[in-house]
Amino acid sequence: MDIRQEVHEPHSSLSKLLTEYAGRLELLRILHCEDMEAAAEFEERMLLAKQQWEIERKALMDQIAGLRNIIDQRELTTETAKTEAASSECRQGIEAMLDKPSAGVSKLIRETAREAELQAYLKGLKFSQSSSAGIPEFAGEEANESVRPCSSTLNSFSNSETCA
Repeated sequence: MDIRQEVHEPHSSLSKLLTEYAGRLELLRILHCEDMEAAAEFEERMLLAKQQWEIERKALMDQIAGLRNIIDQRELTTETAKTEAASSECRQGIEAMLDKPSAGVSKLIRETAREAELQAYLKGLKFSQSSSAGIPEFAGEEANESVRPCSSTLNSFSNSETCA
């Protein structure tokens, strides 16, 4: 055997192996590029789905808030009606006690205090209704001058002025 043949044969085998590995490497590169493209497309779809879900979530949260507001308004209206009825009953009871000379003063005082508590609670309910309905807090007929801030409220704290 000739030395050239001895060197040429392994060289040929090595060349075949290198060509085969180069082909495999190219195939892996192509598969990797396809996988990367598929991953990029998947990521785009996921981002789009996330954006759509966020929009839907916000719409649903707004709808829930609106429904809660409606329910709160109904509850406030019901509670206001009950409190107005209780206050009216209390006023009638006080007037009936005033007509009877035998009525005890302590009972009259307790009923008057109860009426005052009911009126205060009623004002709070009405304030809550007007606040949640978007009505300015002092716009109702229930607002009186004793709770309405005057123009010099801020100055009264610094200059010790009083509202008239």
